[in-house]
Amino acid sequence: MNPIFHLKSINLGDARKLVDKHIELRYVHQLSICRFGITNRENYTNNGDN
Repeated sequence: MNPIFHLKSINLGDARKLVDKHIELRYVHQLSICRFGITNRENYTNNGDN
């Protein structure tokens, strides 16, 4: 299923909430990686986002 077509079926406010939630989850995931001191390739590639 194409996500673009799915987004057209909901309003922009809901779309923004979904995007914010996704960013929030990714941020929490990065925090958990840092907190537990897990060093892996993903950790290094995500460094540029900060």
